[in-house]
Amino acid sequence: MGHAVSEIQSAKPFEGSIPTILGLAKLLKLGFDEVNLAPLWKQLADRFVRDNADVSPLMDLCILDQLLGLPERGLGFQSQALQDCRLFQVKPDRLPANLRVLGFTAPGVFGNNTPIEFLIEDCGITLFLIYVVPGEPLPPIPEHDVVFVVAGECEENRAALHELERLLTKWPHPVLNAPSLVPQIGRERFFKLMQSIAGVVAPATIRIDRNSMQRIGRGEMPVERVLPDGGFPIIARPVDSHAGHGLEMLTKAAEVGAYLRAHLEPEFYLSRYIDYRDPDGFFRKYRVVIIDGEAFPCHMGVSDHWMIHYVNAGMLESAGKRAEEQCFMDRFTLEFGLRHKRALVDVARVLGLDYFGIDCAETPEGNLLIFEADTAMIVHNMDPETIFPYKSRHMRLLFTAFQTMLKRRSDGRRSFERSADDPVKHLDHHFTPSEIAGGR
Repeated sequence: MGHAVSEIQSAKPFEGSIPTILGLAKLLKLGFDEVNLAPLWKQLADRFVRDNADVSPLMDLCILDQLLGLPERGLGFQSQALQDCRLFQVKPDRLPANLRVLGFTAPGVFGNNTPIEFLIEDCGITLFLIYVVPGEPLPPIPEHDVVFVVAGECEENRAALHELERLLTKWPHPVLNAPSLVPQIGRERFFKLMQSIAGVVAPATIRIDRNSMQRIGRGEMPVERVLPDGGFPIIARPVDSHAGHGLEMLTKAAEVGAYLRAHLEPEFYLSRYIDYRDPDGFFRKYRVVIIDGEAFPCHMGVSDHWMIHYVNAGMLESAGKRAEEQCFMDRFTLEFGLRHKRALVDVARVLGLDYFGIDCAETPEGNLLIFEADTAMIVHNMDPETIFPYKSRHMRLLFTAFQTMLKRRSDGRRSFERSADDPVKHLDHHFTPSEIAGGR
């Protein structure tokens, strides 16, 4: 602990200009809108060629390459940049800045880190990003008001989170999403924490190596021996996979061999399949974000398939599905949020994180079924208002809650110390659709 304090004290304030990047929010919005990224890629590359002392274009090229399907090349650009500089500033949208946030992030693909830039767009907050490389000393530290741990829970970030836990123990400013708490949302630990919460169902998730999976497939080992709460059908996915990559339901041992031939990873997660289909035959999956203990609706997907991802749930094509989503969001504090209010409060209390999201559903018995929790879920306001006119007001409320939390915590106050003029309300105030539409 003393060593960490000395490192903080010896880290000099940053002098001069901090390299500025366009950042994730702006670049991902271009990709989301299907803008041709090639001209911007060339512009950034040319800028670096003209002045290779400024490595900030390489950081933006890294994001662009991930959007273009070239992650390895992009990570090469990032690695080259981080050899010379590990502190960057995201280009501010509005000046003057009224709050300075220092985000500690980890090298790697952007999906491994909290997309904090979406949460603070257009609000006059300055964001500094320090990339944590275990074993390397901290770069000079810019003046800031509050710290946010951007590094999310994943295999690649474990060393960085461990390093941050050591460094931030005695940090002189408030720290949000403490690095010691982030690993709790890992699949193996999360379900164990949820077992004590009434009204919550989180299926057991175990990590298994390829050899053991092969033994299950050959019938040499029953899946019940490794999965404590049931057998087939099961859900399998490669460790640290995202966005449904390699996520499949296996209904019997004979299907395991074909699954392994299609997925060559060395380790997998297994959990039991829970049928959360509603009486009409459709599955509904909800994304809820918890900010300082308070729940906010983010989106809802409706599909006739159990594996729902918002982008392939047909929400764009179906006015009926969008009407359902609007009802979910507009009446969240009167219906879904009210039904699961106690469970959501308890989940937030047990995890202790200042900010995280959950993907969830409802069981036929009415319990809150949580598939996963994560601090790195994409939470955005990019959907076109012409098609999703109801979404923007809810995302603005969510963003305001996050920004208010940063300001409140920079002043040394937590959620129970809210002042009367805070623009964010508790779950025990039930917004009506007319109040939400009015921006309250």
